[in-house]
Amino acid sequence: MKQTVLLIDDDEAMRRSTEQALELADFTVQSFASAEAALPLIGPGFAGVEAMRRGAYDFIEKPFSTQALAAVLRRALDRRALVIENRRLRAVAGQRDDLEARLPGRSPAMIDL
Repeated sequence: MKQTVLLIDDDEAMRRSTEQALELADFTVQSFASAEAALPLIGPGFAGVEAMRRGAYDFIEKPFSTQALAAVLRRALDRRALVIENRRLRAVAGQRDDLEARLPGRSPAMIDL
């Protein structure tokens, strides 16, 4: 399954070339000229919000090779998939994850939150 990557770069030429390179590496790319433009996609339902709060997965300084970027993205997406699967399995097993352990109470509303 193709993974979607949000690409934000204010340099139009860099953004377009990076977008094309990632599409050739079999990613679906949504690109934006500013972080503000991408905010509607990074709302409460965005699966990567917790990961973003914990810090960047990796940092690649410009200029970078698109092959290196694609490799980092694949590793990050694989790790994120494992985290999501781990949370799903914990929920099925009735165990609390780190976020749920910090929430007061175990009412259905709090668990959904």
